[in-house]
Amino acid sequence: MLLLGSEVSAKVSTDDIHNVSEICMNVQRVLKDYALIGMKTSFHDHLQEDLAEIDEHINDIKVIDDLDKKKAAEILEIEKIWTAAKPKFQKKPFNKKTMHELHEVIDEELTERCEKIINEMSADTGIKGHEHVVHIGQLGVESQRLAAVYLLKAWGIDDPHYAKVVQHTLDEINQIYEKLMSADKELVSTEIKEELKESKKKFIAFGFMAKRKSGHFMPAEAAKIADDLYEMLREILSMQRTLVEKDASYFIPVTDKKNADTTLRIITDFVYVHEEVRS
Repeated sequence: MLLLGSEVSAKVSTDDIHNVSEICMNVQRVLKDYALIGMKTSFHDHLQEDLAEIDEHINDIKVIDDLDKKKAAEILEIEKIWTAAKPKFQKKPFNKKTMHELHEVIDEELTERCEKIINEMSADTGIKGHEHVVHIGQLGVESQRLAAVYLLKAWGIDDPHYAKVVQHTLDEINQIYEKLMSADKELVSTEIKEELKESKKKFIAFGFMAKRKSGHFMPAEAAKIADDLYEMLREILSMQRTLVEKDASYFIPVTDKKNADTTLRIITDFVYVHEEVRS
């Protein structure tokens, strides 16, 4: 397979990844918001904004025509799962049974599918250090997942595996931080690492809260930490994207030599004519 470079395709591809990452994070966030409303807490929720944002990101991906058939099918499946789940987030009264059902669908079907396609798409960009963009996005997802799991428990929805789920999530978070902090400064800058250190302090506080066995829960405090992390990690993600994607070049696969020669001739003719006009 012959390859020809194109900067435009890299930008399209990384935007696709960003959209899927935002979906992945926001579907966990709506779980948290659903629980806050159902528990009748005084903390401000973002449910309607998050529902609209998920739809926007799905629609943005659907208009992209450079995805291969396999990835396009995965995106359609994500849309299908979300379309079925969304009305339940809007149906009142909010109740524990629905929350439990939504958590299973979002966590075990939609989020896992999102994370899988994100890793595949990131690998396809060929951009050095892009895995760290994915890592920061994963931290965003885990911050909202931890909040959703905690609020499930606080609402009185029993999960015999709660302690294991919390510990597994915290272990994943620590592993991601280790990868980011040990990365070369050209791929994860000193400034970004300083911001990551600040965000980790929030995770440490959240982890301490989630692992307490006193039976006393602080849903409003958990929601505040989750919101702080949401904003912090989105900002860090933007910094990381700017760092590794700014000079990215991508490659359009050309399946045979004949097509490659034709494409090269068109580009050469364009450059020649362009230079003639300028002169």
